[in-house]
Amino acid sequence: MDLALELADEYLLDSVWARLLPAPGTLQDFSATNVTSSAIESAWPRDYFPRQLASLTVMTLVGIHLLYFIFASFSYYFIFNHDMMRHPRFLKNQVRLEIICSLKAFPMITALTLPWFIGEVRGHSKLYQNVDEYGVPWLIFSMGLYVSSQYHVTCELDC
Repeated sequence: MDLALELADEYLLDSVWARLLPAPGTLQDFSATNVTSSAIESAWPRDYFPRQLASLTVMTLVGIHLLYFIFASFSYYFIFNHDMMRHPRFLKNQVRLEIICSLKAFPMITALTLPWFIGEVRGHSKLYQNVDEYGVPWLIFSMGLYVSSQYHVTCELDC
């Protein structure tokens, strides 16, 4: 998520934050064509916690809505058996109710996911960006270690 936030800041969010909360003493005329990106700054820097929290919240909500509607539409049109809609137990507006139920759940899903995103963005994770930092053997070993630990947990739960 830190890479996604960095790219979003670079290409979109810096200008949005500069418009919403311009830094004192920066250029206020955003419509000028000769304005460079360095002339417009936000009062909140990129590593400011409230800015990261708001940016990640919006990014997560937009992302979850896009994923839901793309995959749900694909599933509805290409996988879902439409003959089931004629079943007596199928409610008249069941598809609409299911969409509404999903949309109401998205803020809670975002709230539960956001602390993990914030922790990862602020450096409180074991993820590393550069393979050269630990080497390719460690990358392969760590993937195997993760898969085996997940397999072990799954076997413990199934037994």
